[in-house]
Amino acid sequence: MSAPACWTCRLRRKKCDRTRPACRGCSDLSIDCHYSSERPDWMDGGDKQTQMAQSIKARVRQGATSRRAKGFAVQVQPLQQGYSSKVIKLHETPSLETLPPFEELDTGVSSDDTTTSAGAAHSTNQQETDDFLTSLYLDTVFPHLFPLYRPASLAGGRVWLLKAIQEQPAIHHTVISISAYYFTLLLARDASQTLRTPCEQHVWDTLALHMDSSLRIIQEEMTAFNKVRPSSGKEDVLKQARLLGAIVQQLIFDTAMAQGAAWNLHLTAALGLFRDIIETHGQRDGFLDLDAVLQAIAPRSSMFNGIHLDFTPWSQDQNAFQFFAAFLIYADAISGVMSGTTPKLQTYHGMMIANETACDSRQVLALKTEDYIGCPGWILTVLGKISAIDASQNATGERERQEIVELKVKLHAGLADTQENLQTDQGQQVAEAWMHGAMLYLIIVEQGRRPSHTETKHHVQSIAKMVAGPLSLRSIMWPFFMAGVLAGQEDETIFTEAVLKLGPLKAFGSAKEALSLLERAWLARDETPQDDWRLSDCFGGEDRHGLLV
Repeated sequence: MSAPACWTCRLRRKKCDRTRPACRGCSDLSIDCHYSSERPDWMDGGDKQTQMAQSIKARVRQGATSRRAKGFAVQVQPLQQGYSSKVIKLHETPSLETLPPFEELDTGVSSDDTTTSAGAAHSTNQQETDDFLTSLYLDTVFPHLFPLYRPASLAGGRVWLLKAIQEQPAIHHTVISISAYYFTLLLARDASQTLRTPCEQHVWDTLALHMDSSLRIIQEEMTAFNKVRPSSGKEDVLKQARLLGAIVQQLIFDTAMAQGAAWNLHLTAALGLFRDIIETHGQRDGFLDLDAVLQAIAPRSSMFNGIHLDFTPWSQDQNAFQFFAAFLIYADAISGVMSGTTPKLQTYHGMMIANETACDSRQVLALKTEDYIGCPGWILTVLGKISAIDASQNATGERERQEIVELKVKLHAGLADTQENLQTDQGQQVAEAWMHGAMLYLIIVEQGRRPSHTETKHHVQSIAKMVAGPLSLRSIMWPFFMAGVLAGQEDETIFTEAVLKLGPLKAFGSAKEALSLLERAWLARDETPQDDWRLSDCFGGEDRHGLLV
C-alpha cells in the first residue's frame, strides 16, 4: 500500500508525490509538508481549515517573491585534495526578467488573492526605506545574528561593517535585503491577516530589488576576477578580500532566510576564493600564516603609527577579513557535519584557529572563533575530525578508534573545566553546550543512534537545560538540533517551546527549519535504525535544507 498524500497537498488540492520527509511540491515552494497518520486538528472543514489555507497561500506568495530575488547563484568548481588554482565560475539561474509572471506560478492561489504591488500602493521614498533598513541592520539585526560578537571599540569595534556597507555595493544591497526580511517578520508579529499590507509588500519588493542588485554586482566582480589573474600586490589582495566578504555576506543572508540550497553554492564559491587568498598571500618562512594575509591587506599608514599599544589596532579591511573568515570556517564545519563529509578547510584549521596551531615553537596569530560566533575554534576542529571519521564510515578501524579515544579525552577535559569553574558567563555556557553537542555526535559516529544510553541522556539533558534558559538559541543552534534528535518523547516540548517563544522571528535563521526536521525525526523515531544510522540521514541530502547555524 502506497504512502498517503501529505495533508498540505490535500488542503491545496494538489497532486502529491508522497516523498518523505517532505514531498517535492512542498519542498519546491518552501512550505511545511505535514505528514501524519491522523487528520490534523486544523483539517476540520471549518474555520481552522480556512485559516490554514490562507496561511499557506501567504507563505507560497512569500516564497515566490524570494525566488524572484535570486537572479544569480555563485558557484565554483569543487575543491580538490591537492591545491590548484581554480577559475571561479558563476552558475546563472533564471533572472527576474525570465521568470514567469507571478500569476502563472503554481501557487494554488487565485489571481483575485494577489495583493497590489507596492510600486502602485506605497509612496514611501525608496532612499528613506533603504536608510531605515541599513540603520535597523546595524542596531538590531546584526546583533541578533551574532549575539556574542562584541569587539572592543579601541580595537576598531564594528566600524568595518559600516565601511563595508558604505563602500561595497554588493554588501550594501545584501544588508538591506536581510533587514527587509527581518522587518517583514516584525510587521507580522501582531498581524491577524495572512495577506500582505501595502507596507509589507513594499518591504518585500525592496528585498527583491536589492537581492537582484547584489547578485549582479557579485557576478560582475567574479567575471572581472576570472579575466585577470590576481598578482601578489596589495591592491589585488584587497579586491579578493572584499569580494570574499561580499560572497560570505550573501551566505549570511542565505542562512537568515533558511530557504533552499543557494547557501551551498555560495559556500563553495567562498571556500574556493578563500583558499586562493591563503595559498597566494599566506606564505611565510615556508608555512601558511594568517598574519601574512592580514599584513598583505594592511593599509600603508595608520592613525596609530608611532603609538605603543597593548593590542593590535586592526584596520577595517583586516577586521572584516577576520570576521568573514571566522564565519566561513564555522559554516564549512557545520556543512561537513550535515553531509557527513570532511570540512573543505580542515587542512587550514591549524593555521587559522586559536589553540590548534602547528606543533612547533612559532608564535602564530589565529582566530578566536568564540569571539565571533560563540563556538570555540578547538570544538570546530573536533567536529571536523569527527565528520572525517563519519565520512570514512569506518569508526571501527584501528586508527579511527584511537582518534575517537583522543577526541573523547579532549571533550571530557573541556567539560570538566567548565564544571569545576562553575562558569556563569554566557560565552562559557555556549561553549559548554557545543561540547555536549560534539559528544553526542561522537557517540553517534562510534555507536550509532543510542537515545536510551545513560551517557546520551546526560548530554541531551545538559543541552535541554540551556535551551530552556536565557541563552540565545542562535548561538547554540547546532547543539540544540543534536540534543533534539536524540531527545525522548517526554522532552520534546522543551525544544518545541524554545522555538515557538521566538514568535515570528523563528523564521529568521534556521530555528523553524531545525524544529521541522526534529518533528519529522520524532515521528519516525520507532522506525529509525540503531546501528547503521548516520546524522546526515536526518537531512535526506543537504541540498534540500538550510544550513543549521
